Amino acid sequence: MHPEKFQEYRASTASDVMPAASGQKTITSFLNDGQQRMYDLKHPRQKAISDALVKDLIIKCCLPLSIVDNEDFKHFLHVLDPQYRPIARSTISSVTIPGMVEVKKEQIKNQLAEASSVAVTTDIWSDRKMRSFLGVTAHTYAKLKELIEVLDPFLEATNLTQGETTVTVSVIVPCVLTLRCHLQEIRGKARYCGPLVRALESSLKTRFAEVFSAVKIPGCEPAEGRGPTKFPFTNAYFIASVLDPAFGFQWLEHDVQLDSDIRDVLKTEIKEYIKAEGDKQAVSTADAAEATGPGEGELSESPPEKQLRMFSHYRRTPSSTEKKPSGQAQLTAYLNLIAEQDSDSVPCLRFWQQNKSKFPTLYQIATQVFSIPASSAPIERVFSHGGILMRPHRARLSSSMLSDLMFLKCNVYA
Repeated sequence: MHPEKFQEYRASTASDVMPAASGQKTITSFLNDGQQRMYDLKHPRQKAISDALVKDLIIKCCLPLSIVDNEDFKHFLHVLDPQYRPIARSTISSVTIPGMVEVKKEQIKNQLAEASSVAVTTDIWSDRKMRSFLGVTAHTYAKLKELIEVLDPFLEATNLTQGETTVTVSVIVPCVLTLRCHLQEIRGKARYCGPLVRALESSLKTRFAEVFSAVKIPGCEPAEGRGPTKFPFTNAYFIASVLDPAFGFQWLEHDVQLDSDIRDVLKTEIKEYIKAEGDKQAVSTADAAEATGPGEGELSESPPEKQLRMFSHYRRTPSSTEKKPSGQAQLTAYLNLIAEQDSDSVPCLRFWQQNKSKFPTLYQIATQVFSIPASSAPIERVFSHGGILMRPHRARLSSSMLSDLMFLKCNVYA
């Protein structure tokens, strides 16, 4: 060996890769200049993608850990973010998932420590390799209480809108607006049911977008390109709510957070809807009277009126001089009446039966809109009866006999 010659050789090779005094780049840095710089392992973007990959794909979507070794998946990640450094499978199995388990265990321990009582269920399960696992679920009273608090108004709304012998259409608008306010109030204090509350809010906003946009609630406008609301019964929903003495305009006062000017505009619009319906009823009544002529029309079951005796006209005002109040006047008097008295104690149909002579135009509108069902529950019950009748051991039952039995079940012996 010649140590001197070896040191000279190392010095000569080092001078080829080390930068010169003038700042010349090394060979390694020169080759790396054309490549994009990768994220550091502690970079926020690197951590966000890796955490989402494990939580969303491997845990929630139940994809295998080996997906991170797939070349096509690596190419997908490179297209998604060229600077992302793919996480290794060994890192996921030995670091990421165990760390997530420990964090979740601590959260569960803290929740159980605060619970006054816990109900536990256990079960044993075996996988395809016949490995046994013991499962334990814990149910706290606080979690169940919060779940009941979230869903209880929905149960009440379901019962109100699925009746067959009561008016249901008038509760749609108050129920929808009240449920929206309920979810907004409970969203901030929900500890266990936060995802459920957000899902219910989104579903409510999607299903009843026409109602929310009609009352001009911010953030509930129809989607771009959808145009104005085309739901056929939207106006009828609002008319029915106002003509129900249990509600009137109370839902607009309590469940819609709007400026007083906008609220007054909405009231005026709904009153105009009712006035327009009253004008239609007046025209149709006049046409029917002309078509039937005097003495014709509906037969009355009451006995014929007695002949007037002498001087009876002194105490009786001729009917020709009686003038029926306008629809606008009837609506104003009706709103004043339900504001003064406790209308909750009188059922909706009974109220209008008692006041049909006082508000004849509104009575005609009410009987028309109140006939609209709030849901498809009545017709679905009909086919539920059919499913009960058509049991497996009655396969020879003909379609005509099944139809007759369903008809009698729903109309005679219901």
